[in-house]
Amino acid sequence: MNKTVKGIIGGSICLVVLVGGFIALKLTDKSDDTLDEDNLIAEESHVFYEHDSNEVNRVEVTNEEGGYVLYRTAEATDDTDATYNIEGIEDYDLNNSIVSTIANNCSSLSALEFIEEDSTDLEQYGLDNPTAEVTVYFDDDTSETLLIGDNSPVEGVYLKLADDDDVYTVSSNPLYVFTKNRNYFISRICLSTPDDDEYPIVESLTVERSDLDYDIVLTYDHRTDDEDYVGGTSASHIMTSPVYAYLNVENSEEITHGMFGLTADSIIKLSPTEDDLEVAGINDPTCTVTMVCDDGNTYTLTLGNAYTSSADESTTYTSYLGYFDGIDILFSFSEGSIPWLTLKPMDITSQIVFGTYIYDISDMTIETNDTTLKFEGEGDADDYTIKLNGNDFDLNRYKSFYQALIKAPAEELYLDEVSGEPEVTVTINLQSGGEPDVVEFYRISDRKCVIVHNGVPSFACRSSFLDNALLPNIENINGSDDFVTNW
Repeated sequence: MNKTVKGIIGGSICLVVLVGGFIALKLTDKSDDTLDEDNLIAEESHVFYEHDSNEVNRVEVTNEEGGYVLYRTAEATDDTDATYNIEGIEDYDLNNSIVSTIANNCSSLSALEFIEEDSTDLEQYGLDNPTAEVTVYFDDDTSETLLIGDNSPVEGVYLKLADDDDVYTVSSNPLYVFTKNRNYFISRICLSTPDDDEYPIVESLTVERSDLDYDIVLTYDHRTDDEDYVGGTSASHIMTSPVYAYLNVENSEEITHGMFGLTADSIIKLSPTEDDLEVAGINDPTCTVTMVCDDGNTYTLTLGNAYTSSADESTTYTSYLGYFDGIDILFSFSEGSIPWLTLKPMDITSQIVFGTYIYDISDMTIETNDTTLKFEGEGDADDYTIKLNGNDFDLNRYKSFYQALIKAPAEELYLDEVSGEPEVTVTINLQSGGEPDVVEFYRISDRKCVIVHNGVPSFACRSSFLDNALLPNIENINGSDDFVTNW
């Protein structure tokens, strides 16, 4: 990794370290050699000051990460609490659930324990160079300045007020927000999950990757809008590239709808420059995901370079720099939150080759080297009738044959060209009209058969399906033996 990349991701790594750092701040007892039990003067419920959180009008925080300034944007009313914002990031969506805690966490302060009166050795508590300095301004024109030190080895964190050197411990949880920089309060949610009654239809989702020679395109199947439609699978989408395929609903849901609720790991840089995006790999992306919705909105996630971070000496994890169109932030995403990055078509496809509901078929022609079967159907589920080569045919036997036919398995993706003639061609027309659906089976070896859908090589399966199931079932159409469904 070159120096420029390190510079861009450095802020993220520092942020990760800090998140864990304040929780586990230096658990070493620095006071072992300088304090004894006689100096620990217990004082119950010592209250430094007490205000209503709505009386906080400004909070200035300085810390190792740069700090921030919180200011009140609207005073409290009879029905609502005061609202706040943070200087310099007003144009970004904030995590209001965290921002709203800042004023509350510093409006009142009580000690856990009195440690030392008028200390002359603040270094042992981390108060000579505090972790954070917090000044709180109230509506009554008073203010309080707090200095936050190291974690106590017993409980809480060391603290003193700026105007005296008495040292106390206070609960560390409310003070956690004062160890952060302003970016911490920006929402990392790229796209919120809408309410059920406002959920748009994902018309298409396209995945473009530098490691693939094709795009993966998933398209909404509008036939599923018809409550009487029972073809395909229960998934609402189909794959249209690199091949036409039905989807496995359980595996494909996070791919088709995973952009909703997408949340970044951390914020790398606000308002990144073109140079920043270039170094991060956004201009020559590893992966681009584009989601088009029926409400007119299009969302694009672009993923750039990867980098590895260490949670500890034994644990590392990989993240990717990313940019979500419409949000002027360079983010970092954990590998597990971006499933499109490693998606393979067969990860989400169903093995179903024939997805047409039997009663929707107007005619189905099956051709082999020496046999042609033409089935002609008419009616619906209540009165469907079938003919074979112009003659009435037993509907139950036709159903059994079709159930065996749709066992044809799409076992692996196959995109290479095929030559020669197909051993079996199945052509299906629907009662509703439209273009015919043509599925051809080519034998390319003793072990492998290629399935070509509407002229496009799409899948491969074992030749044993041809030899032990499909061809024998075609020969047995006018017989009485059961059709083979296992091979």
